[in-house]
Amino acid sequence: MATAPAPAGGPSPNEQPKPLATPVDFAFPFEPYSIQRDFMHRLYETIEQGGLGIFESPTGTGKSLSLLCGALRWLRDHEQRMHDHLQEQLQSPDRRPDTAKAGPSTNSGQPSWITTQAQKSRRLEALQDEIERQERLQTKQSRLERLRAKSAQQRLERSASREAPHTSSGRIDPLAGLDHLSKPALPVEVDECWLGDYESEDEGFDSQTQDEHSDNAEAHATKLGDLSRINEKCMDMQKDQREARQDPDADEAPMDKRAKAPAPGCPMLAAPSMKSLPDRALLQPLDVEELAAMASREKACAYYAARKAVAPAELVVVPYNMLLHKSTRLASGLQLTNNVVIIDEAHNLMDTIANIHSVTVTGDILLGAHRDLLEYCQRYKARLKAKNLMYVKQLLFTLKRWLMAVKKADGLESQTDSERLQPVNEFLFATETDHVNLFKLLTFCERSEISRKLLGFAERRARQAGQVCGSETGSKHLSPLRVVETLFQALSNSNRDGRVLVKQAHSGLKQSFIRFLLLNPAVYFEEILQSARAVIVAGGTMSPVTDFVEQLTTQATKSVAVHHFACGHVVPSSHLCPIVLTQTSNRQPLRLTFSTRQSEAMMRELGESLIRVAATVPAGLVVFFPSYEYEQKLVEFWTRQGVLRKFERHKPIFREPRAGKDVDVVLQQYATAIQKGGAALFSVVGGKLSEGINFKDDLGRCVVMVGMPYPNLHSKELQEKMAFLRSQPASGSVDKGQEYYENLCLKAVNQSIGRAIRHRGDFAAVIMLDERYATPRVRNKLPGWMMSNLKVTPTVAQLEDHLKEFFIRMQE
Repeated sequence: MATAPAPAGGPSPNEQPKPLATPVDFAFPFEPYSIQRDFMHRLYETIEQGGLGIFESPTGTGKSLSLLCGALRWLRDHEQRMHDHLQEQLQSPDRRPDTAKAGPSTNSGQPSWITTQAQKSRRLEALQDEIERQERLQTKQSRLERLRAKSAQQRLERSASREAPHTSSGRIDPLAGLDHLSKPALPVEVDECWLGDYESEDEGFDSQTQDEHSDNAEAHATKLGDLSRINEKCMDMQKDQREARQDPDADEAPMDKRAKAPAPGCPMLAAPSMKSLPDRALLQPLDVEELAAMASREKACAYYAARKAVAPAELVVVPYNMLLHKSTRLASGLQLTNNVVIIDEAHNLMDTIANIHSVTVTGDILLGAHRDLLEYCQRYKARLKAKNLMYVKQLLFTLKRWLMAVKKADGLESQTDSERLQPVNEFLFATETDHVNLFKLLTFCERSEISRKLLGFAERRARQAGQVCGSETGSKHLSPLRVVETLFQALSNSNRDGRVLVKQAHSGLKQSFIRFLLLNPAVYFEEILQSARAVIVAGGTMSPVTDFVEQLTTQATKSVAVHHFACGHVVPSSHLCPIVLTQTSNRQPLRLTFSTRQSEAMMRELGESLIRVAATVPAGLVVFFPSYEYEQKLVEFWTRQGVLRKFERHKPIFREPRAGKDVDVVLQQYATAIQKGGAALFSVVGGKLSEGINFKDDLGRCVVMVGMPYPNLHSKELQEKMAFLRSQPASGSVDKGQEYYENLCLKAVNQSIGRAIRHRGDFAAVIMLDERYATPRVRNKLPGWMMSNLKVTPTVAQLEDHLKEFFIRMQE
């Protein structure tokens, strides 16, 4: 079993404090359900024991709040345990560790009194370090308490000033008196056992978590730092500085030839309030908008204030990429050692890791990087040191060879696209760059900051030509070479952990690309598992757990203790009506494969079935389609055939927009229409409405799954991933590639289904339009909480009867 290492300066292995007993009270904001209480108990035990915890709890069961309350209770108890243990040590400073009695000499040949004295000396040093650590923590807590009290007093004074007659002389500065409370930054205790909470992939989820955290009874004592966004104003200020300089070449010149001029610095970072802003950010839970507003009022930098607040924070909420991407994690100051890492909404964790570390560099980016670097080299060649010039020439050679790899050759086949997928080493051999040391090239790029210099060089050239800089990368703050650097880093992976996809597009370099695909996400999760005290991954559906663990661990982390917890739903089974329709009206199998779902007869059958469902279901009806393309094809066909006109006699139809900015508008219109009698929402599995949106109560009285949303099996990336999994050692005759393919589909289905049931009093019907949902292999992968009363029906008439009976019963 893996155990968390003792904090530096803490007790030696022979003197560990007693294990914590699982508490009864978790400071839940209301009386928890039994499954929530069980969830928090198991979470507490898992954090105490260490290792990897896999927690399954259906959507709508208060999973995020249970994670917060259970983990924060452990943190409080752990702090108290360490304090009590220190007091015991102080009361008996001469007590020896429980070891065997020493004889006249030891194996090392030293007399026993020397060995005993050395042990005592080490123990006293460890005790002194622990005392100093506790003193620093106490100083931090005292400073924050004083600041909290001062802030509360100022709020009272501001309230009094608003009630009193307003005069200029009586105006109170809302931030006056805070700066003098700030002290020099405390030493960062990277080995303290803080709680790090790393949240979901969608932006709105962090704010939701912060709200739930504020509801926690212990929120007054908890600090929350949020690093989910970077202040882009810094980029604009840097650009303005470059444009205002007298010497336009100053920022572009080689580092070794640049004049040693004092940097003017950032005025927001140098603001006097930067001394106290990190402390004030810890006074109460803040989301990113609140912290940004506070910094804006002070004309200070919210990003660096959050960075400084991370070290003493007890709860840090960040998006996936800030935790899972090592460079981003280190740049943000996040420390994992002895911390607790909690990953919520982790059902797609492996794919998320793979996507974060997969890199795509288009042909126009390669061309832009080569062009900028070539012009830079020609201009400053005489001023570059020989070694730097060597690296620049290697960069130019590599960019040229890769550009040739994606450039479509003229010929008879020039009007067709071509793709080839190959291991990293084969790609390097094919492009004749196998002799180039990518590690050294990457190190040179990072130390010389050449991508930043090229950005300034390109900006000046674009201004002179009257053009806009950043057209290749889509950002005026990002140099094309900086994107190529990420490819250097990706290609430095082991040859077996990734593949390179090269596409030559006939339409030009903009659609051509070199893409690195990460096949083994475990290599990037290894350090997190090894460093953290405990790693908790939680989601609605984490099964099959065995496959999840195998794909998330390497040989170095196979011995990590794994704890699994799964619970049912808070909703009684009688509040759910799951139905599988297996046949069409003419008694043909309802099986929506890629070929059969394109037939007009099948599309007509689907439309007629949905009309009868819409006529039976009250309030909101949410229909999930396998893809945007198929939803569009169905809507166009149904419009020509008059099916939509019949459907809208029962419910108006709203469609999920592809543009994210339009989602809120459509949802509002949908909710308004429901209040007027009912509505239907056409959505897409894996789209913007299948995760993170709660269709509770009347917003989702029925969810319909049209077919099974299997990904495109002809995708080269998917084929390579399945082949990679098949090449891994397997127990039994299970086809890991096929299992992965099916799990992609069923996890997406489970997420979509879970949008409807959101609280104990909620109720909904779930209709699955495909006979494959009734097969044992698929049923075993559907949520367990809906299997107890699953109904399989061959006709739409029986489907209508089940729906009428269910909704009449629920309305009574």
